[in-house]
Order: sequence, then structure tokens, then C-alpha cells
Amino acid sequence: MGEDLDKILSHKLVFAVNDPLNTTVIDSTGKPLYMITTPYKFLRKRTTTILGSEGQTVAVVERKWGMGADQVTFFGDTVPASEWLQNKDFSNARQFEAPNGRIYVWKTRSSVNDLKLIDHTTKETVVKVTHTAALRTSKQRLSMSVHPKVVHLLDAVILSFVMCEEERRQRGDVA
Repeated sequence: MGEDLDKILSHKLVFAVNDPLNTTVIDSTGKPLYMITTPYKFLRKRTTTILGSEGQTVAVVERKWGMGADQVTFFGDTVPASEWLQNKDFSNARQFEAPNGRIYVWKTRSSVNDLKLIDHTTKETVVKVTHTAALRTSKQRLSMSVHPKVVHLLDAVILSFVMCEEERRQRGDVA
């Protein structure tokens, strides 16, 4: 099953560094697709900005550290972060409604340090994120394998992943 899934999830992306809040997301040809930046601000509102390959703002996540609700702006529409990426079933799973109207759920793969994105309707894995060693170094990198049927939703996938991965790291769920 794992080999078949890897063949289906044919679009490969790599995060240049193992910090989803400050990285460049690169496709298999080396082309930068997204730039993600989060300037550090101690005990103040912190903003993560995701820019597309042409420099356009795809999304902005504002964390307010107890001074109001966190907010997500996705292509100009601003909503509370808890509405955009919702808790599912009192677990660590998170779900969002993509622009195509479908619900997708991020789940931690049991006993490993990886995530997968599931189509809520079909239960099919459409994205798999793994931590892998970079060539010639022992540093970990994030890589993302994407099913062709959700490539057109990549903006929402990247935004939701960044939010989930930040939360997992804050909880200490990532080695």
C-alpha cells in the first residue's frame, strides 16, 4: 500500500529548511512556489505571511497571544483562525473546507512524526508530509507528496499545513 500511495502522490514539494514558519517551498524542479515568513516578536502579535511564486500574498495568519482571536486572511477574506482550521472530534486532527467545497482533515500518522491530509468524503490520503534527512547533512527537512487531484488546492493545503505544524511543534509533538 505504501508504494502505491507514493506513486499516486506524485507531486513532490520540499521545504528548504525545517521551519514551516520561515522557509521556501520548492517543487521537484527546484522552482520556488511559496515563501513563508514570520518575523519574531516577543509577546506581541505575530504574523506569518505566505507569498506565492509571483510575490502575491496568498495568506496571512495573525496570532494575537491572548489579545483577541487569531485571524486568517486567505486571498483577501479574513476569518477567525479557529473557523478556518477547525478542531475535529476533540483530537489533534484539524479540518478545513477547501475552495472546492470539500472538507479535508490533517491527521498525525500513528507512531511516526508525519502528517497526512485525508479527503473527508472519500477517506483517501491526498497529501503526505514527512521529515527526511537532507542530502550531505544530518539536518531534517520537510517534504510533501501531493495527489494530482488536490494540486489546484495547494494554496489552502500549504496554509493549513503551516498552521497545523506550528501547533504540533508548540505541543511538542514533533521530534
